[in-house]
Amino acid sequence: MTTRQLKQALREVLLAGDMDSIVEMFQKDQRVLSGLLGLSYDKTKELTWRAIRTYGFLVARMAETDMETARAQLRRLLWMLTEESGNLGWSTIEMITETICHRPKGMEDLVLLIPQYAEEHPFVESVLYALWRLTECLGRLPWPEDTVREVLSEAGERKEPEVRGYFLLACGKIRHYMEVGPMPEDILKDEREFSYFDGEKMIRTTLKAMAESLCSSEGAKV
Repeated sequence: MTTRQLKQALREVLLAGDMDSIVEMFQKDQRVLSGLLGLSYDKTKELTWRAIRTYGFLVARMAETDMETARAQLRRLLWMLTEESGNLGWSTIEMITETICHRPKGMEDLVLLIPQYAEEHPFVESVLYALWRLTECLGRLPWPEDTVREVLSEAGERKEPEVRGYFLLACGKIRHYMEVGPMPEDILKDEREFSYFDGEKMIRTTLKAMAESLCSSEGAKV
């Protein structure tokens, strides 16, 4: 199967949600991971998020029998975040996050590496995604409370709708484990749209609606 044929086959099974076929493809050809990486750049598309989550599932599955090879895959993703790589990994933090969600054991050090990328302009959104998903998957804060506050403080100064959207999603999860607030003062008036993948489909809403929902929930503060 050529690389082009592999990508097309992946598109079809991802959109069909056929995980059994993806696992079978991966067992026969580990280029599936590269194919998923190649489908992970446009975060406005459901296909991209299915590729991201599937990558995490497959690497976590690999870790069950070969942790070192799985960690080598994740180290490659971390390298893609560096300028040295020449190819910024726009979705690599999300892929690492999804791997940890499926297989947290043996990944503790990688969890603690993620917050440092909040200081880099392109990756704040990705770190907030990690905070949202890891809190959800682990059932606790993934980082010390002071670190979480630093990430939220960094993100709170940003105006991009994607950053604000994941900021609100993260706050909605972490409020069960720590006090949340204050949020940006103008966020309750922000009518811009935000889309995210809930594991099954893309959800389209507005930042204002998300903030109002969060503020009406017990324990949330602005």
